[in-house]
Amino acid sequence: MARTTTLLAISTQLWTVPGSPSNPVEMIEGDVITYSVKYVGSTSATVSAITAYKDGTDISTTAFSGDTAAAGNVLTWKALTAASGDGGEVYIVATKGTVDSNTDSRKTYIRILTDEGEV
Repeated sequence: MARTTTLLAISTQLWTVPGSPSNPVEMIEGDVITYSVKYVGSTSATVSAITAYKDGTDISTTAFSGDTAAAGNVLTWKALTAASGDGGEVYIVATKGTVDSNTDSRKTYIRILTDEGEV
C-alpha cells in the first residue's frame, strides 16, 4: 500500500512546497507514494491532467497507478512509483486543473534516491 504525503500549493508559486528544485521532494527507488496537494486559501480544486516526466519523457503510464481524487481544496494524485534503477534521476510531475474556477498549473520536483547512498 502506498503511503501518503501532503504538499502545499500557494497561489504565488508555480512549484509545490516542498517540491521545487531548491527544496525537492525525495523518494527512494521502489517507493510508492500517494501525494495530496492542498491549495492554500482555496475552496475547491479539480484535476484535468497529471503527467510525470523523467528527462523530458512522459513516464506516466509506468509511474502512476490508480486514480486521482479531489475533495474541497485537496487534490490527491494517483500513486507514484519511483522505478528501480532510477536513483539519481529527477521526476517532474505537472498537474493541470481548476482551482476556485480558475485554470491552474503546478509542478513538483522529485529527486529519486538509491537505497544504498545519498543519491
